[in-house]
Amino acid sequence: MLNIPFKKKLFSDAQYLLLKEIGINLLTNKDLNCLNKREIVNFIKEDLLIKNVHQSNENNDGDFSQSLKSNILNCKSCSLCNSRKNVVVGSGSTSIGSWMIIGEAPGEQEDLKGMPFAGKSGNLLDEMLRSVGIIDRSECFITNVVKCRPPGNRNPRTEEVEECRPFLLEQINLLKPSKIIVLGKIAANAILSNKNSIGELRGRVHYFISKDSRRIPVIVSYHPAYLLRRPEEKHLAWDDLCLAISVH
Repeated sequence: MLNIPFKKKLFSDAQYLLLKEIGINLLTNKDLNCLNKREIVNFIKEDLLIKNVHQSNENNDGDFSQSLKSNILNCKSCSLCNSRKNVVVGSGSTSIGSWMIIGEAPGEQEDLKGMPFAGKSGNLLDEMLRSVGIIDRSECFITNVVKCRPPGNRNPRTEEVEECRPFLLEQINLLKPSKIIVLGKIAANAILSNKNSIGELRGRVHYFISKDSRRIPVIVSYHPAYLLRRPEEKHLAWDDLCLAISVH
């Protein structure tokens, strides 16, 4: 057993090691404020699990528009269709009220496998989600703004984002997520219709107005690929996920 010097041990050994892996070291004084965040996580986690059970009974994958999926798969509106191996539509829960996580564009592994966040970035995203009580990514719907890989993993161009954005908006309209997590500047700008940096956008709750006039909470955070290059920023992503899970 790990010797963690707290009067009340809020974490299992596995959770402690997982948090340490993503950059949260609970053995240092500066991280003691994470305890309050974790109490919030534990409190809301039970409500989240109960909600998912009810939603899974009322909804199933057949509710997700097959015509939209077909349109995305067959899209040839920009030059990315010429170099793609797979169109990455998205994966995970299509139950109404699930979380929706939106990245920027597929990378090499995503293009090969046809699923979002399939490489090292995906592994880090999985670890981060587990740290706040989302045991499996299948509990969320995960997609990208741009559905095809830009050559050489370059950033998608403005015109490519604009061609794909209607698909993303329709996915949001159909899925009716309870909240949206956007990862990376391109995703944030596409959803919030601005040009602000991640530093300017993260740390507070934004709202996306859906077609049926619902205000969907939007939380902005760093893309896992960025966090792999700048691991010292992982604690900021932890803060963002704590904010997301506390928003109703």
